This record gives sequence, structure tokens and C-alpha cells, in this order.
Amino acid sequence: MDIENLPTLNPRTFGDLVDDQSPILSLHWEAQGAHRAVAHTHPRAQIIYPLRGVYWADSPQGSWVVPMNQAVWIPSGVYHEVYTNNSVEALILFVDIAYTDRLLK
Repeated sequence: MDIENLPTLNPRTFGDLVDDQSPILSLHWEAQGAHRAVAHTHPRAQIIYPLRGVYWADSPQGSWVVPMNQAVWIPSGVYHEVYTNNSVEALILFVDIAYTDRLLK
């Protein structure tokens, strides 16, 4: 797969919301066809859980293949790029940093 030539999707700013009343934000995401979310970061931690399809997540800390019914944890402030070679459906959680102290970083 030639990652550089994948159609690019701009990352959603949904995970950038700062709201003390909403420590966890959830998003149901569907995308048709291969695509790439360019390198970006969020002030919230992120969990990506594919329901259909497979994601690849790259960051300076490593690379992960994320098949359906598995998940990847991306700590807040970590630059990452996510891509897939087919259509996907995923549940995505954005967790306020104040609630991640006891989780792995």
C-alpha cells in the first residue's frame, strides 16, 4: 500500500473540545474507501475501536495494526497518523486528560 498516495481526510476537531461537563466524548465514524488522516494531535487521549475494517496507527512511539474488535490507545498530545486501505467503521472515544492519570501514557 502506497500510504503517500491515499486520499487525505482532515482530522476531526471534535476531540479538541474542552468541556469540564463532558470528560468523555464519543464518535461513531464511517469512511468509504482507503484514506489517511494526516499527522495531528489532540488535547484529549483517544481510543479507536474499529467495528469494520483495519486501521494502521503511526506515532513517534511506534506503529500498530488495529483490526476490528481490537483498540488502540493514543495518549493526549501524541502526534499520530491513521490510515486504512479499505472502508472502515469505528467507535472513537476522546478522554479528557484529567481522567487519564491512572491509565498508561
